Amino acid sequence: FIPGALSKKDIKLDAADTNEFIWPVKGRVVQYFHDTKDGEPTNGIRIQVDEGQVVKSSRGGEVVFADRLTGYGETVIIDHRDSYYSVYGENGKLLVQLGDEISQNKDIAYAGKGKNGSYTYFEIRKNSKEENPLYYLP
Repeated sequence: FIPGALSKKDIKLDAADTNEFIWPVKGRVVQYFHDTKDGEPTNGIRIQVDEGQVVKSSRGGEVVFADRLTGYGETVIIDHRDSYYSVYGENGKLLVQLGDEISQNKDIAYAGKGKNGSYTYFEIRKNSKEENPLYYLP
């Protein structure tokens, strides 16, 4: 059972396969896909972390955004070149720049601290549409 899940997806769980997503941080999921925040459903998940914890790339690809994004804070977006993108928000400091080629599990940011604690926001998009990240994570 996955809270907020609307459908079932078949996935492979072979962690050695670099085409698979990995968790960007270790922590507790405190907000699930399409949970409501300020009256709007979220397009990803929020993971509670320690301030300054390293955020890792969930898959390899090219950094197509590394800057402040309204509603997401300091944000990194990675194009995985197969119609998938991953989004990492609510960071304290970014460690990558626009155009960087990165591999899976690379340090891309440090988690920040908001008014209600430290979190990493994580989103997966396929063909520009949000997907439940829990369908893709081992």
